[in-house]
Amino acid sequence: MALARIGNARRVENFTWPGFVDALATLLMVIIFVLMVFVLIQVNLAYRVSGQDATLGEMRQQLASLGELLNIERRASADLAANLAGDELTVEEPGLIENVVEVCDKGITADRDAADNGRIGTDGATAAQQGFFVERAPDNL
Repeated sequence: MALARIGNARRVENFTWPGFVDALATLLMVIIFVLMVFVLIQVNLAYRVSGQDATLGEMRQQLASLGELLNIERRASADLAANLAGDELTVEEPGLIENVVEVCDKGITADRDAADNGRIGTDGATAAQQGFFVERAPDNL
């Protein structure tokens, strides 16, 4: 029995090294886990930003095409405004407005006469409408 006690006395009961290794291994696993989370977040953000860059490029192309269309419409509007100004000068010719008013007055008078007399032409038009068409026909040719 004495020998058994001597054998146990030689062993040193110092278990600090295995605890230190476990703590370092746990710390290393936590650092790797946090690093992996950051990497996944970075990949996700990079994917989203690249998608936004593509969308932004498409929107820039659409904006450029809309700008070109706007310039075309502005030119067309300017051309129409110039044509309108030319037409206004034509309408402002002396005597033209008076002629139009005179023709309209004749048409109104003829319509009243036709309504009073009940006269309607063969095609269903009133006398004033027939007179207006006859009077306006030479101007259109």
